[in-house]
Amino acid sequence: MLWKQLLQKSLIAVVLLTAIEAGAQVPGNTGSVGGESRGITFFRGTIVCAGCSLEAAQAANPHLGHLYAFNSDHGQVVLNMDDADERMWWETTTGLSDRVWLRGPDQLLSSLLAEENLFKKVEVAGLLRKEGVFDVGSVTFLG
Repeated sequence: MLWKQLLQKSLIAVVLLTAIEAGAQVPGNTGSVGGESRGITFFRGTIVCAGCSLEAAQAANPHLGHLYAFNSDHGQVVLNMDDADERMWWETTTGLSDRVWLRGPDQLLSSLLAEENLFKKVEVAGLLRKEGVFDVGSVTFLG
């Protein structure tokens, strides 16, 4: 089990360092990524819908409390967030916003939007930037 966690964190670090070295740009920002002092952050939740608006997801699921819209170049996915590591950093960074920009490898972003993964629990690991951008390093479907 320990070796699996070490391997996962190593793979996440490689993906994130590759993005940083490539000089990935934050939408609306002219600076490159990097320079963050935060470590890898995990968030867990259930995919509520893909390609729908946050407002439509909230209207259809009024009993769900922590809905977030995660946008990317591939589209938008709405998750009901169960938990996040470094909850204070998450809430400080996203503020009152319930929208976060996702950036990462195509296959990881596409897996979040795939119809077969609707209503599945997911854990996403990466770096949460102070600009409200989450650099995705891994996506793991639970259960």
